[in-house]
Amino acid sequence: MRPVPGLAVIVDDTGVLEMVLPTGEHRVLASGLGAAMWIALAQHDWDPAAAALALAPTCDLEPAELTGSLRAWMGDLVALGVLSADAADGKP
Repeated sequence: MRPVPGLAVIVDDTGVLEMVLPTGEHRVLASGLGAAMWIALAQHDWDPAAAALALAPTCDLEPAELTGSLRAWMGDLVALGVLSADAADGKP
């Protein structure tokens, strides 16, 4: 999975992450753990297992539990049109 082409992502001064679809019609907000998950995914090439390993110590969660949460959240983001489920990129 990858962000859809043209997605704008902004983090404001308070740590709220805003994702604006290329059409400008929809925006998705994430703060706290949601913003941290997005950043970890971006830093780890959208691999939820790698992102979970990096993020788990700061969240006081087990990596396997966090991986499941990341995968579920990524599925939600696909449904919202923020991520593309294009299997051609080879990522989960």
